[in-house]
Amino acid sequence: MNYAVLLTHWKDSLKLFHRATFSLYLLGCLNTIKLATPCILRYFWWAFVALTVLHIGNAPRINGTLPNFGTNISILLHIILLFAYVTSMRPSIEQKDSDYYLAYLPRSIWAVALTYLLLGPYLLPLATLVLLFFFDTNQTINDYRVSLQRTGKALFYLLPAVIILALGTTALNICWYKLAYTLDAYIPGIFIPLLAIIHMINCASLTVFYIRMKHNYFHLIFE
Repeated sequence: MNYAVLLTHWKDSLKLFHRATFSLYLLGCLNTIKLATPCILRYFWWAFVALTVLHIGNAPRINGTLPNFGTNISILLHIILLFAYVTSMRPSIEQKDSDYYLAYLPRSIWAVALTYLLLGPYLLPLATLVLLFFFDTNQTINDYRVSLQRTGKALFYLLPAVIILALGTTALNICWYKLAYTLDAYIPGIFIPLLAIIHMINCASLTVFYIRMKHNYFHLIFE
């Protein structure tokens, strides 16, 4: 390992936070959300409705050796929505219609579920990055392993930028979740749309970061 080269990559990663570059980054995030939101709402509105019903109605619990039924359904819906966020926001020239989602669902939902279960809801930004790599492959088991390796490379070679983005995202998420829980006490069910907004912001941020990696660090991370 050439540490001088590594330090050069670390220093270069901080260019993301130059005023002009970061402004373009934020505009890219907003544009990604703008383009993806109609698709997400059109094809996955039912998942948001189901989560809201579960949240408001406190789905019945099954005690004993069986897991909580409501919790299982909620996890499944979150996995479906993670699939929706990534497939809707990922850079692609494919038309994002029903055929697009149906084509990707059977060959990739297992990877979405595995990533969600491995990393958990508190590391969804990292899960999003893994899946962005994965969806740019043929979606095989070996490709999933490669996607994990590429995620590790991205975290290693762009560490300073990753740390700053992670700290900023964490602070934003904590404040947003507190706001959502507070408002939900007064407006039951508002927690779910607010949760969707912060998840879309997180996914859009990682998508733009991913695009920047492909353009600027392809030889470093993808080869």
